[in-house]
Amino acid sequence: MSRTLVDFKIDLTNVGEADLDSLKLIDLLPKGLRYRSASIDPAEIKVNDNGTTTISWNNIQIVPLTPGTSTSIHFLAEIDGAQFGTIQNSVTAIGKPPNGFNVTGEDNKNINAYRSAIAVVETPAPGSGSPGTLVDFKIDLTNKGEMNLRVVNLVDILPKGLRYSSASISPTENRIDGDGTTSIVWDNVLAAPLVSGASISIHLIAAIDGTQSGSLQNKIRAVGTPVAGYNVTAEVEKNITAYRSSRPGFFSIFTRFREPWDPGRSQDRRNKCRRGEHRCCQAGGPTA
Repeated sequence: MSRTLVDFKIDLTNVGEADLDSLKLIDLLPKGLRYRSASIDPAEIKVNDNGTTTISWNNIQIVPLTPGTSTSIHFLAEIDGAQFGTIQNSVTAIGKPPNGFNVTGEDNKNINAYRSAIAVVETPAPGSGSPGTLVDFKIDLTNKGEMNLRVVNLVDILPKGLRYSSASISPTENRIDGDGTTSIVWDNVLAAPLVSGASISIHLIAAIDGTQSGSLQNKIRAVGTPVAGYNVTAEVEKNITAYRSSRPGFFSIFTRFREPWDPGRSQDRRNKCRRGEHRCCQAGGPTA
């Protein structure tokens, strides 16, 4: 996994019959490993164009290495995430005896660089509502890497307009922030390590409280801690729509005043209409 420190111990043994006055060492780190430190400082560190790194020690000996004796050197390299899978480190040692030609020894060692990753998916139901509506945010967490995650920390930032109500796993902290948002924090939502490819879900219930309408964005950040290496992070944002409350309708009642019904007056009006004398029958006159 990325950011894991690997300790390479290099043992050098004089298997000949003559002293070795000096020992030169060359380590070729593959792409995916980055040099960090060594028990003996190297003379040169060179990053090559193909992503490998050449580390050279001109002489790791203070005194000659006598026949049958050994010496060791440690150096640390970090898995940096540039390459995953099997990566091979190569070491070449060159010994110089008092007389004659140099002697050489080589060794290769493979390590596995695993990928660590976490994914988070958020699903609100319903996706909209008016004040008083309870929204169920389902949060799915999946280990997308190749190593177990021993801890998953979760932070949900509820926007202004949503008020925390409950959760399927009780949060460690429920804090109202100065900007009106609410931070819901779980230090660890796992009861057991989350293995590669496995998922876990948590439900958070929040109420639309009417303090904000329109599109409200909920934010979630998940941080997974693998068994080795640095943490991995995933974030997701999801919008819901908060509607305003329905306002009571306004009804206007218009009442036209009519005089009490009088049979005599009604008959008189009918007679005038027959003669064309009533105002409702005159051209341009009122219709009522």
